[in-house]
Amino acid sequence: MLTGQDEDIAAFRREELSRLLAAFEEEYLFRLKSDSKNLRAELEEFVFPHVKETFGLWHRAETDRVASAVETVQREFSENANRAIQGIIELI
Repeated sequence: MLTGQDEDIAAFRREELSRLLAAFEEEYLFRLKSDSKNLRAELEEFVFPHVKETFGLWHRAETDRVASAVETVQREFSENANRAIQGIIELI
């Protein structure tokens, strides 16, 4: 049911983290050039919302994928149980 999760995590790391790191580095260099007075606080204000948004979008997509897989398994279980019950009823 959860097959593909490792691949999804690897894709997230490959695609999203590299994009985030590039944006963070760009912001860091910009802040250095602008002679920022409180570099750490300004970078935290930039980094935290970006990480939260990026991870949140990925997490919602993964949650939807897992929910869909669970729904499929539940439907198959229900169909198999109904067939078994129907078989028992026919024997009576």
